[in-house]
Amino acid sequence: MSEQKPIPSGMLSNPQILGAIITGIITLLAAVVGILPQFVKNTDPTPTPLAGVVITFTPTPAPALAVLTLVSTVTDTPSIPLTPTPQNVDPTPAPSSTPTIQPSPTPESPTVAPTLVAVQAPNLRLFHNNRSFTVLNLHTRKVSLSGVAFEGGGVRWEASQWGPIYQDVTRGDCLRMRDQNSGQQSPPSDCGDLLGLVLVGDGAIFWRNDDGFTVSQNGVMLANCPQEPETCDVFIPQP
Repeated sequence: MSEQKPIPSGMLSNPQILGAIITGIITLLAAVVGILPQFVKNTDPTPTPLAGVVITFTPTPAPALAVLTLVSTVTDTPSIPLTPTPQNVDPTPAPSSTPTIQPSPTPESPTVAPTLVAVQAPNLRLFHNNRSFTVLNLHTRKVSLSGVAFEGGGVRWEASQWGPIYQDVTRGDCLRMRDQNSGQQSPPSDCGDLLGLVLVGDGAIFWRNDDGFTVSQNGVMLANCPQEPETCDVFIPQP
């Protein structure tokens, strides 16, 4: 180690030099006292930024939290207005519970289904006037007059009185009877052949009755023919 050189005694004895030294020491102490608080406050050293590099930190905003609001659903119930009951009013009497007696149902008469009778197309046409009576076969085949009778004004005529031909009246042909006092007459134009002709007196003329005449078969009424018109269509059941 190097030895310190002693201060020359002449310098310390000089009052000007000594005052300058004391003043410098005081100034140095004041400077030290002035900067000492700065070292106490800034205990953390300030980092020196790197030359030429600037780092910028952009804070990322925190994600917004969805707020779930619970709303209770209330069904609107229609309010029923309450009608105040008057205090000084007699209550309405309850209706009588007397049972109502219902009349006993009248038993219905049993329903009788109507008998349906099939309507048959006529197979005979009857021509009549003051002088004659003619039967025409309308059917497409032979017609039998078995059991057939004509009656009017209390007079009855059996079809069998035309002879055996009454059971075989052919299609479009006729049987005929005529008042013997009327003279010769032509049959209706609708007739084809005249299979039989009988001349009769007043005792057998049934068709001139004002109420007309009836047609029956074996006692069963088949038709009621009026005086007008002078034709009558009839269905004769066949054996």
